Amino acid sequence: MLNFCFEIAKIVGASTDRAWAQVHTFLPIQSEKLEKRGQLLAVFSLRKTGEGSEIAAFGREVITRFHEEYFGRLGGSIHRCLRQAVAKVAAEAAGGFEIEIVAAVLGSGAVFLVAFGPGKVFLKRNGSLAVICSGKRGKIVSSSGYPQKGDFFFLTNRRLGENLAEGTLQAVLGGCLVRESAEILAPFAYQKRGLSTPAGVVAEIRSAERIIEEEKKQKRKKSRLLKIKPALKKPLFFKSAAANKRRKSEVAFGVVFASALLLAASLIRGGLKKAGFWQPSEDSVISQQIQVKINDAQSLIDLNPTRSKQLFLEAEQMLDDLTDRRAAEIIPEFRQVILTGLRLISGEHVLDRLPLFFDLEIIKENGRGESLALGGESLLVLDIGSQVIYQLEISDRKGEILAGGEILEGAVGLTVSLQEIFVLTARGVVQMGIRDDGVVQIIEADSNWQEPVSLNFFGDNLYLWDRGRLDLYRYPAVESGFGPRQFWLREKRENLKGVVSVAIDGAVWFLKEDGEVLKFTRGTAEDFSVVGLEEPFASPRKIFTGPDLERLYILDSENRRVVILGKDGRYESQYKWSEERIEDLVVSEERGKIWLLGENKIYEMELE
Repeated sequence: MLNFCFEIAKIVGASTDRAWAQVHTFLPIQSEKLEKRGQLLAVFSLRKTGEGSEIAAFGREVITRFHEEYFGRLGGSIHRCLRQAVAKVAAEAAGGFEIEIVAAVLGSGAVFLVAFGPGKVFLKRNGSLAVICSGKRGKIVSSSGYPQKGDFFFLTNRRLGENLAEGTLQAVLGGCLVRESAEILAPFAYQKRGLSTPAGVVAEIRSAERIIEEEKKQKRKKSRLLKIKPALKKPLFFKSAAANKRRKSEVAFGVVFASALLLAASLIRGGLKKAGFWQPSEDSVISQQIQVKINDAQSLIDLNPTRSKQLFLEAEQMLDDLTDRRAAEIIPEFRQVILTGLRLISGEHVLDRLPLFFDLEIIKENGRGESLALGGESLLVLDIGSQVIYQLEISDRKGEILAGGEILEGAVGLTVSLQEIFVLTARGVVQMGIRDDGVVQIIEADSNWQEPVSLNFFGDNLYLWDRGRLDLYRYPAVESGFGPRQFWLREKRENLKGVVSVAIDGAVWFLKEDGEVLKFTRGTAEDFSVVGLEEPFASPRKIFTGPDLERLYILDSENRRVVILGKDGRYESQYKWSEERIEDLVVSEERGKIWLLGENKIYEMELE
C-alpha cells in the first residue's frame, strides 16, 4: 500500500538539435503495479556528441525504454529494479549521446533515488535543505530513506542545478504551493545558455488518499485502491552518516546568509501582496502559464499527441498577449520549443538545405537526370536529353558514363535487379550489366502499347505500366530472357486514370496525381487509404518501396517534401526542404539513406 504520494510540478528548458531534456512521471492506477513499483519521477537529459539519430526522437525512445524496463516486470525490489532500469537505458544510449538520469520512486513506505551522471536530489524538511543524492559522471549513485508528510524534493539535472543557488531553493521550497514553486524557479531554466537543456521537478509528499483520488478524477477511472494506513514516523534519509553530517554542515554555513536575504524578500513581497500593495504583472502571470502549458504539452507528446498539440497551440496563442519588454528575450525561446514540439508530434523534419551528394556535371558538361535507380552499391541516373546512363559508386562517389547512344533513344525510365539494368525506350526494353558495357534488346516494342511510361523489376519479372491503356503488363522470366506479355490487372481500370508512379513489393502500389494511393494484390484492388496526413499532397511524382523496405516513400514535389507512410496507410513522418525541386528518389532503409535527384544534382538525406 502507498501511504504517501508526490504532488509534482515540472520545469523544462528549451531543447535544441543537440541538447534535450524531459521530465517523466507516472502514478500507476492498477493496485498491484502501484504496490510493487510505486510512483515514479525521473529527469532525463541528453547531449548529442556525434551524428545520427534526431535527439528529440531518441529522447522519447529512451523514456519509453526506461518505462518498459521498470514497469514491464513486477518481480524484484523497487530499489534493485530502478537501478537496473537506469543502468540498462544509460548503456543503450552510450555512443552518440551523453545521458543524465535522476530518478525517484515513492513506494513500500520509502523513497528510492538513483542518479546516473551529475544530477542531484534536494530535500527540504522542517526548514532544512540538504542534498540527499548527488550523481557522478558515468556512474550510478543511489540512496533511500523514509518520507514525512510535507517533505519537498527537488530533482534536477546538472544544467538547472548550476543555474540555481541552494539559497534560492531554501527560500522557495516549502514557502508556497508546488506549482507556484515551479513557476518561481522556471525562469532559471532560461539563464546561462549552455550545451545542455535545464530540467527538474518539484515534488511534495502529500497524503496518498488525496492525490490518488485526484488522479482518478483526471483519468476517470473507477478502480479502487487499498485503504491508506497512517503515515509511519521514520528517520531522515540516509546514505552514509559522514556524508549526511558533511551535507548539513555545508548547508548550515554555505547558504544561511543568502537564505536569509531571499526569505526576507519573499516575506516582504508576500506581505505586500496580501495587503494589496503589490501584484505580479499580467505578463509575468502569462509567461508562467505559458511555461506550464509547454511543460504539460511536452510530457504528453507520446502519451496523448492530440492533447499535446492542443496545449502547444494554446501556449503559442498566449505568446501574442505578451507585451512587456522584459519578456522579449524568452519569447523566441518559447516559440522555438513550441515549434519543435509541434514538429515532433507531426513527425516533421525540416532541413535548411539538402545535403549535396554529387553533381552530375562532374561527369558530363550539362549533365542532367530524369530517372534514378539503386543497384547494389551504385546509383544509376538516366539522362534522357543526352541519351546516357550515369553510374555513381555510393562508397567513393566516383561517377562515369555507363552506356549511351542510339539504343537509348526515346528512353523514359529504368529499373534494376541485383546485376542488371533495364531501360524502357521507344524501341522496347534494353538490358545491360551493372558492371559491363554490353547492351542488348530483350523486349520489342508492342503494337498494342499506347503510352508506356514506367518499368519495374520484381521477382525476376518485368512490369510495364501503359498509361494510355491504363494497363500493367507482366513479362515473366524464362530461360532465354523474358516471355510474352501478360495482363496483370483483373478488373476495371477506370480508377487508374492519373497514375504518375508505380512501385512493387509483392503488392502493386499506384500513386495518382491527386495524391491517392491504390494497392492491388494479384491483380485486384484492396481497401487502402492514407490516414493521419494533415497537409494533402500537392504534386506527388514518385512512390517508392520494395520487398526489403518496411514503408512507403512518396515524393511530393510541389510541397518539397518526402512523406513516409506505413504499409497500412498510417502517416509516420515527413522530410521538408525549401528550395530545390526534386524529380525522383530512391531509399535504402538498411543504410538509413534517401537519395534525391534534382535537375543536375543528387542529394542525400539521413533517415531519422
